[in-house]
Amino acid sequence: MTIDNVPKLVMLILMKSFMVASALVSSLTLHAAVPSAIGGSNYAWYGIDELVISNNGDRNCREKFGIIANYHLPQVRSTVRRQLSIMFDNGQRRLRVPIYHATDLASGTVLNSAGGNLQQQPRENLARFLADIQAAGFQEVLVGFFPISRSSPKNWYREYGSSNTSVKTWAYNSAAMQENWNLIKNLRPIIAGANIDYKIDLRNEGAAASSQPIDRQYASDIWSLYNASFGKQDTVGFSVATGSIAENASPDLSVKGNLAVDRYRVMKQVYEESGYGAPVVWDFHAYEFLSHKISKVDAAMTASGDYTDIIIGETFYQDSNTLSAIQSITTSRNIQAIYAWPVTTARGCDGHVDTPFPAEYLYTPGELMQATVSAIPSSSPQPVFIPFTEQPANTAPTAGADEPAEGNPTQFVSQCASGVTDTDGDGWGWENNASCFVTLPVPSGDGIGNMASDSSIPLCISGIADSDGDGWGWEGNRSCVVDKQSKALEGGSESFMIPYCEMNYSDTDGDGWGWEKNSSCLVK
Repeated sequence: MTIDNVPKLVMLILMKSFMVASALVSSLTLHAAVPSAIGGSNYAWYGIDELVISNNGDRNCREKFGIIANYHLPQVRSTVRRQLSIMFDNGQRRLRVPIYHATDLASGTVLNSAGGNLQQQPRENLARFLADIQAAGFQEVLVGFFPISRSSPKNWYREYGSSNTSVKTWAYNSAAMQENWNLIKNLRPIIAGANIDYKIDLRNEGAAASSQPIDRQYASDIWSLYNASFGKQDTVGFSVATGSIAENASPDLSVKGNLAVDRYRVMKQVYEESGYGAPVVWDFHAYEFLSHKISKVDAAMTASGDYTDIIIGETFYQDSNTLSAIQSITTSRNIQAIYAWPVTTARGCDGHVDTPFPAEYLYTPGELMQATVSAIPSSSPQPVFIPFTEQPANTAPTAGADEPAEGNPTQFVSQCASGVTDTDGDGWGWENNASCFVTLPVPSGDGIGNMASDSSIPLCISGIADSDGDGWGWEGNRSCVVDKQSKALEGGSESFMIPYCEMNYSDTDGDGWGWEKNSSCLVK
């Protein structure tokens, strides 16, 4: 081969490569951006303060209603179960579960993560919440970590000088990063052990812009640690916020989505520099000007040869204009699912959450919904293992994770020798370094609180105590059991009686309770 032949050979190779690339591009089919799977909602609160809404207030109306922080309260769990049933009936099949956490505070929503873990109660709450989501029939959860306050890289700075002349200097906080990583590492077994498909958002809207070196370093560190420990098949990496207040306020439509593209390019570089590559799916959040932002991101991804699927992890709740914007996008990639945030375009309360709970779901193709609707399982959720490594020796935990929530407990744990170990009246005790169940009372007697002879759990004074018809009530700051003949005492009304089951097969687990007509019933 002579030197004169080399340019010709190189030219032939380039021409052939161009032809192959052109054929590949031309084979990509553009289609409307309808989700390829049924999505659902971001579900972190079971209620809001309605007085704030009615008074046209702009205060936070969600804080005390956090699900995970309060899930050990019987009335909260029963409320959430009812809401899950409604959400499933209305077509939702996936949920995004936010975990708000901070090293220096706790509230009705925010969980204290000092030391890189949650306390035992919220860990149990998370496990039971995920188990109830699975039992309600949902197909997948996307769990997001929401570090705030001193746990958030956005607040990592040192302050110098007096109060009048203070100067803030941004500084990377390696200790806080390590604490957040430990939290992810410690909660992942609970998430993975919930017997439901899942993905993890390593930091909500943690995708860094080119002007955010602290956030960039944080994402790089956490991504490397997570991949080295678990790989990347169960994570969306760091979700991407697609706008800013300034960008949204600009009258120039051409700028919409510029920040999203910037964050995408920065994060793509972060992922590639790690040696592990990008996640298997990207998670973008878009509210105002959604079509401009997602279209611009889609074009940037395509230009870089990236045809990875995306998720829209946050958008407005029940908004027809948002639906039209989504459907107006043409793309060569799949939008796997769309998750609505419980805030309307009115942005009531403080602009973050103005919806009691996300009951409805607008962003689902009808044909997909019909293809995947199935009956709500009547069986109880299986026990979930929670590795409480921080539990001190010889200390009895609260209701353990090896306990089924309902149903026949004898399949999993032993019966208590005495009801004395059931200190909170929830039907569970602790004997011989293991959980045990207290024999439930046989519904009998006069229904006015007389104790069943074989249990320390009292009968409810009134059927009103059983607000959700599941046979359990709450009186005198403890659990009680509703008698089969229990009636509301006010005027002798029978309106709160639990009905008898009409069909023998309604009781699927042999515990004496069935489910008919969307309500609990007693087997005769």
